Amino acid sequence: MGSGDTTSLLRIGSSAAQTWLYSLFQQRKRRKAMSDTAGQIETTFAQLPERLNPTAAQGLDAVIQFDLSGEGGGQYYAIIANGACEVNEGRHDSPTMTVSMAGSDFVDLIQSRLDGMSAFMSGRLRVSGDMGLAMKLQSLFA
Repeated sequence: MGSGDTTSLLRIGSSAAQTWLYSLFQQRKRRKAMSDTAGQIETTFAQLPERLNPTAAQGLDAVIQFDLSGEGGGQYYAIIANGACEVNEGRHDSPTMTVSMAGSDFVDLIQSRLDGMSAFMSGRLRVSGDMGLAMKLQSLFA
């Protein structure tokens, strides 16, 4: 519907106008949520190296691939070596472990609104590769 249709809707009746306005509001809300999710994901990966616990990462040499789907999704990988972490966007050729989930679930997990074990058991979080590394993730990143 174009902006010229607004006057016609208002003449039709308040019910049609309310439906149109509600639909417009929901579209804008979805766009904002998508950009919020994408921004939170980018911020999280930018901060990941600072959040690494060097003591927990001592002696660890691993690559963690993150495959995030849906709104704000994308592919990132974290290289952990020598007590440091480097994050890159894209796909690594041979990750030690791959974490797959929806971008919005990833944000909820990082913000402690989603329990990792519950997400894993329900299939919202999938892990392939080194399961021992998966068990250490929470202690690796503070």
